Amino acid sequence: MRNDRSFLKILQLAVLATWELARARAALARIGPGDVLERNAQAASAGLPEPSVAKRTRDERICAEIAFAITAMARRVPWRSDCLAQALAGQTWLARKRIGSEIVVGATIERDSNFEAHAWLVRDGKVLLGGDVARYRVLLDNTSSPPDCTPL
Repeated sequence: MRNDRSFLKILQLAVLATWELARARAALARIGPGDVLERNAQAASAGLPEPSVAKRTRDERICAEIAFAITAMARRVPWRSDCLAQALAGQTWLARKRIGSEIVVGATIERDSNFEAHAWLVRDGKVLLGGDVARYRVLLDNTSSPPDCTPL
């Protein structure tokens, strides 16, 4: 019986992750830097200001499940589900659960002058989706304004 419940839970997470990744992929064509900041503000207000210990424990479990499911399914869906799509999917799913989160966008310039951008999802200072982000400099989060893109 326990194995049946575990299998059903994993199947449910896989289906929900696939749905959220598909929605995020479709939304990518319409999302700009200002939209990310707006989504962050809305998602931050989704969580309660001072959750109880029980809610924090529940939220941590849900965050771990969602991060696992999004990461696993992003490798398996037949469309491109890169870092921003994963962060969008995770943030939407967490907001539905009334758990606040923030999408952060950063970039790095390697020694060989290659520019690399990356997005990740953060909750309470912890990276939920996006892997190791130590080499990236934050370009866009809710503590900064969108970068100035006017020509020099």
